[in-house]
Amino acid sequence: MAKLSVLCLGEILFDYLGDELGASLEETKTWSPYPGGAPANVASALVKLGTKASFVGCVGKDKAGKELVDFLQNQGVDISGVQYHPTAPTRRVYVLRSQDGDRS
Repeated sequence: MAKLSVLCLGEILFDYLGDELGASLEETKTWSPYPGGAPANVASALVKLGTKASFVGCVGKDKAGKELVDFLQNQGVDISGVQYHPTAPTRRVYVLRSQDGDRS
């Protein structure tokens, strides 16, 4: 059986999770960054499961974009299809968490 190869197309970004459980946006004082974006997460997971995966998407030509692309590459994801936007920043999403730790 031939080895599968999967192309994941879409977003990559930083999720910033609020460190204070149950806090509002105004009450949250510290945030922890995590690589995110469903297609990038899928590519990373597939490689860990032994499937060859490539990611195609766009990041800003900034420090955050470089960190995310380096993260994927270090995971073993083919990043040859990544584009760098010269002026738009790499996306980030701020996520609040309930008292139970659920994301909102």
